[in-house]
Amino acid sequence: MYTIYGSSRKGNSEWLGEQALKGIPHVAVDLANVSIQPIEDRRHHGGFLPIGDDYRRIVEAMLKHDDILFITPIYWYSMSTKMKLFIDRFSESLRDEELDFKSRMAGKRFHLIAVGGDDPRIKGQALVT
Repeated sequence: MYTIYGSSRKGNSEWLGEQALKGIPHVAVDLANVSIQPIEDRRHHGGFLPIGDDYRRIVEAMLKHDDILFITPIYWYSMSTKMKLFIDRFSESLRDEELDFKSRMAGKRFHLIAVGGDDPRIKGQALVT
């Protein structure tokens, strides 16, 4: 299992993730401790420019696993900014022929732990769907 923590601080998301993963072999990355930079969307204008952050390393590690767990707090009815930025970069990976992202992601099992303080079932609905 490859686990991606998306909170910007230590707190409920991390604690719940640790509880859920007890006894489950996994590799984890905490997006608070790596550099994931925004990109300019150049899909239709010459392609994406290299950034030089940790994104590629994290995606390559993620692609080696069949199960991927995203753990994020619910902020404004969605995932954290750090998690959103990471997932937004999938657009770049889809265009990367060397990475073969689309076919390597096919068949993987995705899991989500989303933690919210008040009414998380309501406020997390958009994120889950």
